Amino acid sequence: MDKVALTGRTDGPHPSGERRRKSFDAPRAATRWGASALIGLAILAAWLAFAQLNAPDVLPGPWTVWLRFLQTLRDGTFFPAAGTTAEEAFVGWLIAAAIALPLGYAIGRSRLLEDALAPYLAGSQAMPVVAIAPLLLIWLGFGLWSKVSVSVLIAFFPMLATTASGIRGVPSDLVDAGRVFGATGWSLARTVYVPLAARAIFSGVKIAAALSVTGAVVGEFVASEQGLGYLVNVGGSNNDTPLRFVAVIALILMGAIAYWTVSMIERFVLRWEG
Repeated sequence: MDKVALTGRTDGPHPSGERRRKSFDAPRAATRWGASALIGLAILAAWLAFAQLNAPDVLPGPWTVWLRFLQTLRDGTFFPAAGTTAEEAFVGWLIAAAIALPLGYAIGRSRLLEDALAPYLAGSQAMPVVAIAPLLLIWLGFGLWSKVSVSVLIAFFPMLATTASGIRGVPSDLVDAGRVFGATGWSLARTVYVPLAARAIFSGVKIAAALSVTGAVVGEFVASEQGLGYLVNVGGSNNDTPLRFVAVIALILMGAIAYWTVSMIERFVLRWEG
């Protein structure tokens, strides 16, 4: 079925719209990155100011943390730890997406399924992940999968909720229009539901990409011999506050990169929206 009938858009670029995008995209991008840089500088300045008021073992300054980061590079500690956490988070996010997206679509299409599953899904969110992580360790062992499972649990619900909400929010008249054009089943999902709910779906996928890092670290806090969460624990045991800062900052950057990567994919996939 032709997407034009549902969106009112044509496949060819509109000359005036293309000129507007060329005229305003660069300044908008410069403004966006400039604002991010200013916020980063403000955070760095606040960090420097508070570090002057505290002992290094309480709040080390940026330069101290940077030197400790260089030391982790020299002794080969950083990249294996970061790679382990990234692997756990990525695998957990993929598994959560593989389950949450189709289930969210089904819930969005079926009010009966939503009513049947809603109490259990809501109850699962009230369960502290930190409390169940030791059980997952007993069931799945000390290896990769116990951390991946925690990541799945944390990343699952945002994707499920936004997908179901986005699918349910598709206007019924557009669905009827799709059926008039002969769309049923998979073709209705592909040409009507998913394109029109894509923004909502991607919002959950982006949030889950960042939260999957949190899930991996929670699993590493419980029991691990590798990963950024393990470095945080080592820093705490050895009173090595700069090492803890190195690990925490790396986790922040990893979550931001995961979110940004999905955002770039979203912009590419939804470029037809203009």
